[in-house]
Amino acid sequence: MLIACQWALSVLKIQKKQDRKFLEASFVFWGFSIKKDIKRSVNVNLGGQQLSLKTNCGEDMLAEILSYVEDRFNQSLDSVKSKSVERAAILTALNIAEERFLLKENYVSELTSIENSTKNIIATLKSSIEAS
Repeated sequence: MLIACQWALSVLKIQKKQDRKFLEASFVFWGFSIKKDIKRSVNVNLGGQQLSLKTNCGEDMLAEILSYVEDRFNQSLDSVKSKSVERAAILTALNIAEERFLLKENYVSELTSIENSTKNIIATLKSSIEAS
């Protein structure tokens, strides 16, 4: 996601400091590192754009992420009538953000379900122990 957002920022060339700060704060809020814990810089080509990124991902994960974002970008570009790279980049970022929100929602729901099941099991065990 961070790579997709950096890519979108690069393509859109957001100049306003407050817009950039808002986006960076959003990335940090969702758990993405912007400046801290960064181990290395890499140069990548994504959507025809040469980008210099900072990441702590391993080579395999980085390749997987780049492939995923490139595939999603190409899908977005195919769906944009004007074939605008900027619009495709925005659509890609929005689609990936939507996926992340849905995954988080499902994760929280599953976690809540597991917690409730665990509480029920503990209550049943306590009742069984007290009854003995």
